[in-house]
Amino acid sequence: MVNKDYYAILGVSRIATTDEIKRAYKQKALQYHPDKNRDDVDAEKKFTDIREAYELLSDYYKRSLYDRFGSNDIRNYYFNTDSHTNFRHSFSTDNSHSSFDNNSTYDPLNTYLIRSKDPTTFFDLYVTLEEINKGTTRKLKITRKRFKSELNIAVKDEKVLEIQIKPGWKEDIPLIDFGPFLNGTHEDRQKVSSEIGDACRNVGFFYLSNHGVSSSLIERVYEQAKHFFSQSIEDKMKLYIGSCPYKNNRGYTPMFEEKLSLKGDLKEGFDLAMELPADDKDRIERGASLYGPNFWPENLQGFRECIYDEYYLTMLSLGHQVLEAFALSLHLPSTYFKDICQKPMVTMRLLHYPPQPIIIDEDQLGCGAHTDYECFTLLSQSNQSGLQVLNSKGEWINAKPIPNTFVVNIGDLMQRWTNDQFKSTVHRVINTSGTTRYSIPVFFGPDYFAEIKCLINNEIAKYEPVIAGKYLTQRFDDTYHYRQKDATSSI
Repeated sequence: MVNKDYYAILGVSRIATTDEIKRAYKQKALQYHPDKNRDDVDAEKKFTDIREAYELLSDYYKRSLYDRFGSNDIRNYYFNTDSHTNFRHSFSTDNSHSSFDNNSTYDPLNTYLIRSKDPTTFFDLYVTLEEINKGTTRKLKITRKRFKSELNIAVKDEKVLEIQIKPGWKEDIPLIDFGPFLNGTHEDRQKVSSEIGDACRNVGFFYLSNHGVSSSLIERVYEQAKHFFSQSIEDKMKLYIGSCPYKNNRGYTPMFEEKLSLKGDLKEGFDLAMELPADDKDRIERGASLYGPNFWPENLQGFRECIYDEYYLTMLSLGHQVLEAFALSLHLPSTYFKDICQKPMVTMRLLHYPPQPIIIDEDQLGCGAHTDYECFTLLSQSNQSGLQVLNSKGEWINAKPIPNTFVVNIGDLMQRWTNDQFKSTVHRVINTSGTTRYSIPVFFGPDYFAEIKCLINNEIAKYEPVIAGKYLTQRFDDTYHYRQKDATSSI
């Protein structure tokens, strides 16, 4: 299929404004409308091309995809209306042939009007931890619009559903109460550690409740994230990760920068890590390239204080507690992992996912199927679902947000460290919620020079030892577009 030049079809430049595109569309649509060109057998095709060009170029999101990938990869599922429908909407009239002579035979309810079937609608139902544990019955009122074909209109449906919630969490991702580990007896700590160990061995994912991080702090971090991403692309690109003067993989990542999906991920982010001076000894003298300062915005009041001084340092403390639980579950001294996390490579990310099309392109997701690179991740999700985990049956299950919990998952370094006892599980993000999704993961790695080798006695090591920092550097080189040109690191 020929890749179409929609700018040429409308006769506009690639930097044309929305108004210029609309004016060009009106002019071209009038010129090539089939009812005015009945002797031209190609008029219908030209009119359809003009419609496609306008539908795509008048939408910022579709236009950005087209500028990056061309028409072939996106036209099949973005163009859902017929050319005459778009023509009517653009001219804001109930009868499109009002612009033509009275002999026009154009039927505004023509038989070749294309309609997609009503899309599947998703609703989140929030329940308490007690309701999940004991089971309950809840009522949910849903409202949705449905297309009524005989009248060619959308009608509103309302329905009350009775939802039965069976006892226990049934989606293979266990829910673990961390409160007894933080505040309980020695026996309590051992019990919680055992539960965490079971989850890490069997699933690689679990929810963590009663973790001690206040909900008000988390809400303030989300507000700061929304404030950051609402800036103009010009302001955000001043902090582009590829322009960071410290070259330590920190700063702003625009759409498609990460390549976990074949065509680049449909998300943007802001990365930060432990704040260390630019002349840090390990960085300067020993080549610890991932150490150093962060790349902070200068115009967002309170951003650094909330994001780093409050949240990041709080999550660093919680992460050390989780490492203690890991150690106990592996029958190691409780400080085993903490002792090699004195200057840990802990990366925090603010992530923003725009809505995806209902028809999913497996080559371009919010975040393509992957495993995390570090030891483990603590993830805060906004209210919108999107995270999916690949279970042992090869099925994608939804890791839906549960209020006041973190999602914890094992990363590749910990899987290597434990000789595959702990599972680094494949997961992805698909944001078909129809609205914007935010998440805040914190990725926990050890010190840059920590040697990751099999810690399980009496087992044959499945992996060669690696230096943690060099391993992560190589993984970043494989992931980020800006690192492709000059990536020279190796494990």
